[in-house]
Amino acid sequence: MTPMEAIDWCEQFTDNLIMVKCDTKKRTLGLQAMRTCKSALEKQIPKKPINAVSGRYFGKAKSGECPVCGRGVNSQEYQYCRKCGQAIDWSDTE
Repeated sequence: MTPMEAIDWCEQFTDNLIMVKCDTKKRTLGLQAMRTCKSALEKQIPKKPINAVSGRYFGKAKSGECPVCGRGVNSQEYQYCRKCGQAIDWSDTE
């Protein structure tokens, strides 16, 4: 299952949970769990870095900023942001 497929399942489960009659506390906890799962899954889908440049500070490596939190990242060391965990897509960056 891909992260996108799992996100779709989380959304379907959330919709069903809203319509089911159950204890308010259980529904609230279930909705919080689904939001947390969806957020974690979305971070697994690589996003392009912001302000990406080649070789500016790290030789041949590309550098830029995380598109989610803005932390500096470079292609030589990071496939994921060390601050927020967002996957970084370095393909086709200058």
